[in-house]
Amino acid sequence: MSETDDLPPSTAPDSIAVSARNFADTETAEQFTHVIAYTVRSISRYIDLDRLDGITVAYDYDDALAQLDRGYTPTRR
Repeated sequence: MSETDDLPPSTAPDSIAVSARNFADTETAEQFTHVIAYTVRSISRYIDLDRLDGITVAYDYDDALAQLDRGYTPTRR
């Protein structure tokens, strides 16, 4: 019996899309995205995240927001 057996089930999608933008190197970015995905899955045991579409972590917030696909074309940038 593991310690997670007593926890509520995770509500986050099994495969969470995590995008790391403008990191110095790919290895660091990949390691960081795995930590973020694991942490979000853990949090989703207590907060309903079943509609989570993805996560973006970026050094340039304005650029990342401008590149985000919102399902419509924004009228202002």
